[in-house]
Amino acid sequence: MPDQSTLSGLRPDDEAKGVRALALAFAGTSESVVEWIAHASRDNLRVLRDAGRPVASLVRVPMGQHFGGQSVPMLGIAGVAVPPELRGRSCAKRLMQGCIRDADDEGWPLSTLFASTHTLCRSVGYERAGHRFQCTVPAAQLPNHARGDRIVPIDDPSSDAICAATDAGPHDSTARSTAGPTAGAASASSATRSSTGSPRSTTLGPPTATSS
Repeated sequence: MPDQSTLSGLRPDDEAKGVRALALAFAGTSESVVEWIAHASRDNLRVLRDAGRPVASLVRVPMGQHFGGQSVPMLGIAGVAVPPELRGRSCAKRLMQGCIRDADDEGWPLSTLFASTHTLCRSVGYERAGHRFQCTVPAAQLPNHARGDRIVPIDDPSSDAICAATDAGPHDSTARSTAGPTAGAASASSATRSSTGSPRSTTLGPPTATSS
């Protein structure tokens, strides 16, 4: 029987099913998923439909990585979700394959994700790469600050200022919305697609990938 699956953007009548699938996949609430979708931008959602019925979804995260002092466009993948009743039918694999084909057609040279299901991600061409470093410093060992100084959370304006000061560029999450494939960029291949191997995403909330 020919494959009747198609990949396209989120439709208004799909949203309730998509929210349910994400909430179940990542143990979240409907409210938190709706907020996350709004933050990610509906335009970045992709839905796999089987004979017209939505069966899986993911979020594309346009951004970049720096190599040799240059920002290389990179398409991140997040929030891969399949409803529990539809798992075990290769829905997630077909979704990922379609997303990679589209990324290749659009000229993205790199694609990365934080894989919680390595078997799925490796089966469509991703491989483990990169390193994750974490340093923990007890607050008591931090240098004394002048009286009146405070340690506060970083807000969006502060983050933009820090990125500008350090020339972070479009590989940083604050600049990802403007990053995109460059004209004439090399087609993506299994050699250039990579996974950081990190257990959780630090870009848009939930980690990527669920059971297929």
